[in-house]
Amino acid sequence: MNTDHYKVLGLSRAASTSQIKAQYKLLAKKHHPDVSGDTEVMSQINLAYNVLSDPKRRFTYDKSLALEDFDEVSSRSKEAPRRAPQASSQPSPIPAKDPFHTFVEARRMSLFGMFAFGAAALGVGLFIFIGILHASNTSASGLNSPLGANSTYPGVSGTSQSIAGSQNSASTQSSTTTTQNQSICDAQNQLISTQIASVEQQITGIKHELALHSERVRTYDAQLKQQLSQYESQLSNLNTKMLTC
Repeated sequence: MNTDHYKVLGLSRAASTSQIKAQYKLLAKKHHPDVSGDTEVMSQINLAYNVLSDPKRRFTYDKSLALEDFDEVSSRSKEAPRRAPQASSQPSPIPAKDPFHTFVEARRMSLFGMFAFGAAALGVGLFIFIGILHASNTSASGLNSPLGANSTYPGVSGTSQSIAGSQNSASTQSSTTTTQNQSICDAQNQLISTQIASVEQQITGIKHELALHSERVRTYDAQLKQQLSQYESQLSNLNTKMLTC
């Protein structure tokens, strides 16, 4: 492509349609053959305006310009001499690790950490289980001793009192939970009852409005029928007078 239409109009490739029209009018006044007598310049200006003012032709032209720019850059890169790599005094950078090997290593460390945590948790659980088993065996041996369940032996007495206290605490907590649930249920039922009363009141009001509307419709219907009867009577009288005349 020999002529750059943007350069002919003195515009950039991002110029808008209004800018192209304004610039064309300015150049047409300046280079008109009646003013300057240069028909070649005016023909280039007309050609540039005809191409750039049409969106389809401008799109095709911009595409061809882009291809020319690409070819020019490619030819320059091929003609440029290749420079030999120079030895650098700086140490070579450390090669980056392969992402796959990095992921595998991180995954392996994560699995190792999970295994260690699981082993520690298992050890703690076994320790607690052994302690509970030992305590239950001790309590059972104390209850089965010849002193009997009602003995004044401090260990048996303390164990019996703790069991009774635990049972009383559990029953008290259960009753408290039941009371709280009942209170919540009563509050919800009261709220629902209030909503039901409100909805019933709305329904009653709507029914009342419907009844009033029906009554007004019936009244208006009767009035219309009465007016129709009057007009029909007047029409009959007028027809009679017209025939007798």
